[in-house]
Amino acid sequence: MKMPSIKDKGRRGFQVSDLSQGPAVGRGHRTVKPERLLNQMRQVLRSRHYSRNTEETYCHWVMRFMCFHNKRHPAGG
Repeated sequence: MKMPSIKDKGRRGFQVSDLSQGPAVGRGHRTVKPERLLNQMRQVLRSRHYSRNTEETYCHWVMRFMCFHNKRHPAGG
């Protein structure tokens, strides 16, 4: 996962580009799946030292958003 750079530390909020990893990376005959969206989001929030309550609230609203859109990934999947 692409971790935020030092210049991103002061920026409040995050963008979808912070969470995107691109396509799955092949290793020989096996394919490594990208991290699940909510796990990526939790990692970004923790790296920016958000509180656990904020993390839970954000994840709750993202889950509601995903359910509203029939659980489709924002990358178009």
